[in-house]
Amino acid sequence: MQTRRLRQPEKRTQRRIPIQMPIDVLLEDHPTPLRAINQDLSWGGARFVTERALETDSDTLRLFFPWQQDSSFCADAEIIRREALDDGRLIVATRFFRVPPLSEQRLEIMLAQLAGPQAALPLSERLELVYNDPDDICDVLRQIAAGGLMVTTTAAYREDQSIRLSIAGTEMSSELTLRARVIDQARQLLPGHEWAPLHQMELRFEHSVSDLYGFIRGFAQGLPEETLGRERIRACASRLASHG
Repeated sequence: MQTRRLRQPEKRTQRRIPIQMPIDVLLEDHPTPLRAINQDLSWGGARFVTERALETDSDTLRLFFPWQQDSSFCADAEIIRREALDDGRLIVATRFFRVPPLSEQRLEIMLAQLAGPQAALPLSERLELVYNDPDDICDVLRQIAAGGLMVTTTAAYREDQSIRLSIAGTEMSSELTLRARVIDQARQLLPGHEWAPLHQMELRFEHSVSDLYGFIRGFAQGLPEETLGRERIRACASRLASHG
């Protein structure tokens, strides 16, 4: 068996669930998808087997997974490893880099049903950010509209890791939940507080620009009337989302 590594495999922090099912694989430079058999699935990616080599020079593809009543959900993925088997088949390991909102919901429902209540690892790594000041929330929304976010946390995350990011205010019932990847991370030591290091992290969102605008609109529309600075946040979100 020959193995070709395209990048260093990631240390797994999310549960990978064995599940065999037929999927469609659409290559970037091919109009017709090829049939494959999925082997396992996680919030961050999938592994599948094909009967033949992938005839493409691209390391990205789109995966279509079966859903209820002949429907499906999809994810754009990058190939992180290919293994050629002696019988000519190919095992392909992928990681998702963009999942549409409806597909994200279906993926999470499927994973929750497959994992059950006794999961040894979480379905996804999580980071929750809470803001009190309307100006801070507007600044975060502006960064989201641009496709990324700089945050400071007490916990360290691995670079190139995908996480589920939740953003809310202390008095808000509205919450913004996004899929993001850790692009860079730097440890910060404050004088006199070396025992409690902070980590400055650069995130890039794994959503299309139009989806990000939609998330911003939905977040602003869901703000309850008693939210501090509600109209200011809504006006900011409206200006940003109008570009979408």
